Amino acid sequence: MTTNDDAPLFAAHNFHPPDVSGTAPVIDWPDKRYSAYFENEHGEQWMLWQDDDGVHFACGDLGWDIYTFSIAQLKQRTVHLGLILGHAEHAWFLACFSAIRGLAYPDSRPTVIDLRPADDAAQRPKRVPNDR
Repeated sequence: MTTNDDAPLFAAHNFHPPDVSGTAPVIDWPDKRYSAYFENEHGEQWMLWQDDDGVHFACGDLGWDIYTFSIAQLKQRTVHLGLILGHAEHAWFLACFSAIRGLAYPDSRPTVIDLRPADDAAQRPKRVPNDR
């Protein structure tokens, strides 16, 4: 077996029709501090990554729009997603945010993910629509 340090460790195909959900974002994973991919039992695909601007996530079922939490939002105990998630997605987000907080803020308390929309717009993730 040969190795190539420049080759991706992981790649996934977009199973969502581009005419319906748009084109999945292309992420330069090596430049990110933390990255994760998830696919649930229904084939719904999620990507999450952290960089200097915060934590970003996108999902094919959400049109591959990119949602961003700022670093200040991540320092809060409760992260307000405002999305309807199944148990698997909720567990995945909790694992991701817990790992990110543990790496960036080792003395912080565990993250609580509130699926209800935040009353304060500053607590909601910023949405960048995907250009279809």
